[in-house]
Amino acid sequence: MVPFAAYSMPVQYPAGLLAEHLHTRSSASLFDVSHMGQIAVSGEGAAQALEALMPIDVQSLLPGKQRYGLLLGDAGGILDDLMLTRRDSDYLLIVNGACKATDLTHIQQQIGANCTIDYLAEQALLALQGPQAVTALQRLVPGIEKLVFMTGGVYTWQATSLFITRSGYTGEDGFEISVPAAQAADLAQALLAQAEVKPAGLGARNSLRLEAGLCLYGSDMDSRTTPAEAALTWAIPKVRRTGGARAGGFLGADIVLPQLDGSKPCSLVRVGLVAQARIPVREPATLQTEGGEPLGHITSGLLSPCLDQAIALGYVPPAYAAAGTLVYALVREADPRISTFERNLNMAFHYTADHEWLLIEGDTATVGITHHAQDALGDVVFVELPDVGKVFEIKEVAAVVESVKAAADVYMPLSGEIVEVNSALAADPSLANTDPQGKGWFFRVKLANTTELAGLLDEAAYKTLLAQRIIF
Repeated sequence: MVPFAAYSMPVQYPAGLLAEHLHTRSSASLFDVSHMGQIAVSGEGAAQALEALMPIDVQSLLPGKQRYGLLLGDAGGILDDLMLTRRDSDYLLIVNGACKATDLTHIQQQIGANCTIDYLAEQALLALQGPQAVTALQRLVPGIEKLVFMTGGVYTWQATSLFITRSGYTGEDGFEISVPAAQAADLAQALLAQAEVKPAGLGARNSLRLEAGLCLYGSDMDSRTTPAEAALTWAIPKVRRTGGARAGGFLGADIVLPQLDGSKPCSLVRVGLVAQARIPVREPATLQTEGGEPLGHITSGLLSPCLDQAIALGYVPPAYAAAGTLVYALVREADPRISTFERNLNMAFHYTADHEWLLIEGDTATVGITHHAQDALGDVVFVELPDVGKVFEIKEVAAVVESVKAAADVYMPLSGEIVEVNSALAADPSLANTDPQGKGWFFRVKLANTTELAGLLDEAAYKTLLAQRIIF
């Protein structure tokens, strides 16, 4: 047990961190995350008020839907990252335990005059994570299996009201359960009584999120880090960006928007790293060139239990952020080479700046998301495809993809009529993870205006785009 955010928290249980990590990946683990803060925001103007704090689209969020959000300061730095769910009468914010007091004060100061802000001190939070989480939970809460990723709702267990979202921070399927604190221990015991479920602590939660490429607030980002620097621009929809219907209007927009549109590039950006030597590379190891020129530093690092490779997150100049670039980390006076994960581009593909790919055959184009987009989103768990026969104009939203990190729109890269959708992908969204530029294609469109082809990117142009770190 260790002190963490004013709580006494388990780093690991008797089985150990490695066993807990692997059990989460293969079955289901229960994490007590009651140290995190739960804040309810309500009032007639709550959606507009929350958009003044975060560069996300709150106003169009339907009841029961959930989004990942970034609470920003005046200088565009990230004060906290959080999950926001629209409930029937309020918005529920799940914030980090170490930040909850300052978050609450900040929110009250910024929008408290126009909204009701309630800190839910009597609620505990349990996270059930892993591919067998739904199997275990549906025995206690029948019907929970119908809940889709990044949505939530009210359920009942033994006359106790629960608010459950299908979400988490491990890279696995799972649920976060807001339960009255007085009933939390009983619910935890009931979950642990299921054959699939074992307890897991802070250590496994950290290794799981890092293996999934997810940031830890306070390590991989803080109030000095902007969304573009943290490579979290996928969390900011087009409607809040320059040219969008509700562009700006949030704290730090004068700093954040120029970084998003490229008019004021970042000096450092976050990247994922894989070591070529089997030596753990931990924070705050210095990153440098082969010649010893300092570049940046590691913010999180460990030996991946599943990959059996050293992995890390860190910050480097954009010129060193392209896939396949070698940098060197100073570790115990050794210099293990580290490279960003590299994927080869296919010369036959065309690309868009929104990170869709197209394979054009005559007057028909097959469309999907690129490897880069999938990397930025994380594991895709749900796709909503258009109807065959529907006609779209260029840049209209044609599909929706939801991942372990967020939901994102897929834009129509060219005008035309949908002639086929990938039913295999709709049934098995993981195809977008394992083969995004192959079996994970989204739809086929009969082109209405071939002159629009001139606006697509070829391989060289798309590589240049990636090198500039214009993130999906």
